[in-house]
Amino acid sequence: MSDVSYTGERCGARVIREATGTGPVTLTVGGEVSAGASYSAEGPVTPGAFEGDPGSRRRSIPVSASHQVPSGKFGRLVVRSLYDVYRYRVSGDGARRVPGTAAIPVGYCYEEKAS
Repeated sequence: MSDVSYTGERCGARVIREATGTGPVTLTVGGEVSAGASYSAEGPVTPGAFEGDPGSRRRSIPVSASHQVPSGKFGRLVVRSLYDVYRYRVSGDGARRVPGTAAIPVGYCYEEKAS
């Protein structure tokens, strides 16, 4: 593996926790979720090779968020995994080098709405 570069943080697509309700109310989500690291290129990628990588493909992440919904409004609180994203290259057959992306779970991100 070579040419490793950090590209930033990214929220995952899958909703891991969600709360909804009509105000006045405080929406709350909590607990722990298991999030997995992902590697897009096949090859000799060693778990734990990236900064913050837990050394395995799964990690337990504590989640705690709340959102105040005003009276008469409908609110939604959505939580997704937060990943550190890296680009890298792995050696393929011969001199061929295959590009890949690693997403390492580091926490969570949330979206809140009231309408």
